[in-house]
Amino acid sequence: MNAKVTQRYAKLRKEFAAHVKEVGRKLKAKEMKINEVPVKEVSYKMTLEDSVGYKETWYESAYCNTSTIP
Repeated sequence: MNAKVTQRYAKLRKEFAAHVKEVGRKLKAKEMKINEVPVKEVSYKMTLEDSVGYKETWYESAYCNTSTIP
């Protein structure tokens, strides 16, 4: 199984991952409280292809939002 994304979508995914890592670092270092985490969302599409050539396009969405944590 192979997943393919455009360079634009790969950049968006990388930026989102960096955001999540930075938020985690700040939380661990107590530089930020959980209720101060900014909302960030990313959406992208990827094409999946299996070993026999069957292809599907998936739309993925991920978000970092702690506003609903009690």
